[in-house]
Amino acid sequence: MDVRHQEIRQLAEVQHEVFTTADARRLGYDHRGIRRAVDRREWTRLRRGSYVLTPVWEAADAVARHLLLARAVIRPLAGEVALSHITAALALGVQTWGPRLADIHVTRLDGRQGGHEHGVAHHEMAVTRSECVRLRSDDGVDDADLLIVPPAHAVAGAMLLHGLDQAVVMADSALFRGLVAAEPLGELVESWNRVPESRHVRLATRLMDGRAESAGETLGRLVFWRGGLPRPELQMRVLGTSGQLAYTDYGWDEERVVGEFDGKVKYLRSLREGESASDVVIREKQREEWIVETGLVVRRLVWSELFTPNVVVERFARALRIRTRTFA
Repeated sequence: MDVRHQEIRQLAEVQHEVFTTADARRLGYDHRGIRRAVDRREWTRLRRGSYVLTPVWEAADAVARHLLLARAVIRPLAGEVALSHITAALALGVQTWGPRLADIHVTRLDGRQGGHEHGVAHHEMAVTRSECVRLRSDDGVDDADLLIVPPAHAVAGAMLLHGLDQAVVMADSALFRGLVAAEPLGELVESWNRVPESRHVRLATRLMDGRAESAGETLGRLVFWRGGLPRPELQMRVLGTSGQLAYTDYGWDEERVVGEFDGKVKYLRSLREGESASDVVIREKQREEWIVETGLVVRRLVWSELFTPNVVVERFARALRIRTRTFA
């Protein structure tokens, strides 16, 4: 193997996969060598002068590709901009549902006017460089490339760019992960009352709940809300007759009804070392049996039913023995 190729791989690993023309030249590549690497699909060009190894790009999902592009955007603008809006939220690990990834979003820190060019949305936001944060790796080392606006601004900005359901998913996730607290996020959003098309963001902060562990649980709760069901208690504590303990996704204690969202994320999260998916299913069935033995009614919903909300609302309304409005 070409020594230069080994060196570029090592450099890419250190630099979170993204490297530049200048990096390649320092390792002995000339213009022809760089072009040959791209033509042979050894490298993928992210933007002018920025590259990633093609196997890395091909293995990346849409979110990972967005963040690779973000690194290519922000590196040459070091100190002038910080990642913001949906790009910053994704970098912080906020869970999303159907994020809009067409543009990389940054906020100007140098006083220059915002705008849009070459797939990058430049925003103006009342934040200073000293307020911004850097990602920190598991070993406690700051990421020198990714400067990010304060987490509350990142999450609120991401919510502003998306619809209500998406906004609540992001707010729930940010609260659950401890990236933001409910009160500061709510106060920030309320201060945006004159920001165009921000009304749904303020509503989202009134609906958010940091006890939701997945996007599916959040979306299920919004189905209940739109259908007129009482707001459930999230992660309701259930004690079994033999001392077992469980926390259900949704709970209506007075009505003695609990709800569970069955999604792939939940089963992966519940998978213990050495277990198979069928082991998790069996354990979940046993868990439901002892929950029922306590006198609770258990109702479930799955991801596909989020798109037929009437089915979900009717099922839970019957269990709760209440009348609900029908979706339009």
